[in-house]
Amino acid sequence: MRCELRHEKAIENEIYKLCAPSNGYLSSIFLILFVASFLIYLERDQLALLSLALAFFVVPFLLLTDKFVFDGNKIRRTGIFPKIWAFLNSKRTALRLEEINKVETVALRVFRSGSKVFYRYRTMVRGEKAEFVLLSTNKSYRKFIKALALKLPEEALDLKTIEIKHFLVDPKRLELESERLGLPSDEFLEELIDKILREKNHRKNCSNLYPVTVEPEKIDRLCKIGNQLKLSGHLLRALECFRRSLFLNPSDAGLIFDYARCLFSFADSEKNSKLKRRAIAALKLAEMHAKKDKRLLSLIAESYYLFGDLKNARKTFQKVLDLSVDGDFRSACGLAEIALREGKLKQAVHYFSMASYFTQHKSLKKWAESEAKYFSRLDTDYDYAEKEIARMNWLKNVLVAKKISLKTALLGFAAILIGILTDDWLIDFGWAVSTLSLLCWLGFNASNSFLMERTP
Repeated sequence: MRCELRHEKAIENEIYKLCAPSNGYLSSIFLILFVASFLIYLERDQLALLSLALAFFVVPFLLLTDKFVFDGNKIRRTGIFPKIWAFLNSKRTALRLEEINKVETVALRVFRSGSKVFYRYRTMVRGEKAEFVLLSTNKSYRKFIKALALKLPEEALDLKTIEIKHFLVDPKRLELESERLGLPSDEFLEELIDKILREKNHRKNCSNLYPVTVEPEKIDRLCKIGNQLKLSGHLLRALECFRRSLFLNPSDAGLIFDYARCLFSFADSEKNSKLKRRAIAALKLAEMHAKKDKRLLSLIAESYYLFGDLKNARKTFQKVLDLSVDGDFRSACGLAEIALREGKLKQAVHYFSMASYFTQHKSLKKWAESEAKYFSRLDTDYDYAEKEIARMNWLKNVLVAKKISLKTALLGFAAILIGILTDDWLIDFGWAVSTLSLLCWLGFNASNSFLMERTP
């Protein structure tokens, strides 16, 4: 990317902590409260009080003590429940840096306020015997992910994690930087966005605002702030930063690449297919100007893949491999993923095997070899393929059954509430339906984790 930080501070022996996801604990509190209500209904008041104490004191305490800890050498989870669950699943609660083979981040849109999009980032850290889910619930996430990402090879990071590594900053500090640049507010830009996006000649439209010659540091600063604004959800102001940057240097491949990704994020938030096509067109322009920049071309190919343009993704990944004397792990894995999307197992095996030769990191090499071995077995062993297809079908059915059982439980709760106002038999019916549904939901949840594992 155009404006990556050239000098990263070395990570000292500092310990970083991050709260674990609270979903499981909130579900536990809900189930315990349901049990307490049922015990009250059965007039078992002492057991009900015990259940309430468990829900309001014990489970929150376990949640507060469940954290991810990174000491610069390994990442581990401290909670009691995760340790028990890991033991039952033959997993581990700690991963050394050299065991991590993949870090993937997904940006989840929580809600919008005007033109600002509020994102929550969900990062999956995978290893052979463990995987952790990290959520951006507070500022500790930013420090934790940056410290972790700086210690890992870039081959193990996906594109969104690389962006977070370089550009996720404190929102207050970012607001000050935006004011220093004199960026308009989101509300003001919202009125002008259609006009800005229709501009074909940036120099003509902006010649009265900016001088023709500007120091490169100015462009780097604009691009850096643009990427930071994009991650914080200020997509319009980010687009304005990239627009100003491109006016000053319209042929810079990195700038065009960052602009294309920001435009696609904005188009996705607006559900605007026309803008998505424009983002892909900008990505093609970035590829043209990138020439023989292998790293940038690889990131462009990955963006094509994320944008759903498999044809250009395949072509660009292949271009990177053709330019690389020693090969490119990221591009080989990208071609393997495209082959899997198209149902071409033999090609996927070929590219995963190729990727294992292109990396010097043991964990990545081992992961690529295991993927090649798995898909090769799927392609040649028909009995094994049938078992895997059956497992995936069961997993799909379990996910559907989970939703149905939860909805049925809610109907049972509604029956209980209506029964309080009408007839006693409706209360009994509601308790029976909701209890049976929640028991099924618990069973489906337990089987879900086992079905996620590939058949040995």
